[in-house]
Amino acid sequence: MLPVLITVAVFLILTVVLPVLSFGRASAALDGVKRLERRRTFTARRARTKRSQV
Repeated sequence: MLPVLITVAVFLILTVVLPVLSFGRASAALDGVKRLERRRTFTARRARTKRSQV
């Protein structure tokens, strides 16, 4: 009985827990990319504004 429970536990970890963790990491990475894109856009606009003032 114990080997069956261990097998079920391992199966659940591989099919449920790991994909959920991967999704969380992917979402965090995507948020980081979006934040960097906003920062780059802001910096580029600011640089253009400063150049036009000179």
